[in-house]
Amino acid sequence: MIKKNSLLNTVKLLLFLSLALAVTMKDLSPASQENTLTLTLGSRFSLHFPADNMLNLQYNLTSLPGTNFKKNREGFLSDIKRTVADPFYWEKSDWLKAAVVTGITAGIYFNDRGIMFWTQEHRSKTTEHLSKYGELFGNPYKVLPALVLLYGYGGIFKDKKAKEIALLSAESIFFCSLFVYGLKFIGHRHRPEGGKYNKWDGPGFKLSNLSFPSGHSAMAFCLAAVVSSKYKSPVIRAIAYGTAALTAFSRVHDKKHWASDVFFGAAIGYFVTRRILKKKKKDEQNRAPARQSAFINLFPNKGSTKGIQIFPLIDFNRLGIAMSFEF
Repeated sequence: MIKKNSLLNTVKLLLFLSLALAVTMKDLSPASQENTLTLTLGSRFSLHFPADNMLNLQYNLTSLPGTNFKKNREGFLSDIKRTVADPFYWEKSDWLKAAVVTGITAGIYFNDRGIMFWTQEHRSKTTEHLSKYGELFGNPYKVLPALVLLYGYGGIFKDKKAKEIALLSAESIFFCSLFVYGLKFIGHRHRPEGGKYNKWDGPGFKLSNLSFPSGHSAMAFCLAAVVSSKYKSPVIRAIAYGTAALTAFSRVHDKKHWASDVFFGAAIGYFVTRRILKKKKKDEQNRAPARQSAFINLFPNKGSTKGIQIFPLIDFNRLGIAMSFEF
């Protein structure tokens, strides 16, 4: 016998999944430049896929209950400051973890070519399907719209956990991206297509040869770390990290990254996100219980002229974030 509440929640979830699939599976390839898709759910947020091939996500989320933009803006700026200065306050255990990750990355680096050869020799229809599935969870064209929809789902159906996961994931991806793209522009490592695992072009801002580290892997492990922090079930955690590992595998399988790129990107996604979650928990314990919201809301009300507005900007050659700050 199915309980009424369970049936209602199932219907809600199916409606959300249908909506998510309709948007995130939209073809955003250059061949579909003439297509335009606009999705608006009430006055809370909208997604617009314009004809110029630029994905522009515009959020207006502070109309939802329990948000406090002024406090959250201060929290976001504080998080930026703390994240940038974080290594200066590392303890011995943090330096030990960094040393272990660096050592493993170096070991994999000198075996990158052999790992790539082995992976390509063992490709099959099964690995092709697994790779295609895994790539989705590190693809910003799929992940970013899905997070917006997840937040909308949480607001519409009063699902607090869904909203928390969406906001924490967005913040974690933002900070992970700072580290990932900082290292990409410092190193400019060549991708596997060239066949030279040890070729680096050094510092610069050109949008080519950005193999190290893997952004897809970092994003996937960001999501896995957030989801596993909200669900204590070992099964859910195994699925979350298993899916992230599949994303990492897909980058080597598809010859987009070397194995060391993937490992170091995954480490960034995991450790940066865990650090953010730890600080959030500590802040939670230090703040008054009456505080309205523990999570960051970066987006002011539609009529507001003050505050921070952040818009993810994606085209087929670059990934970035546009930010405006008025006070």
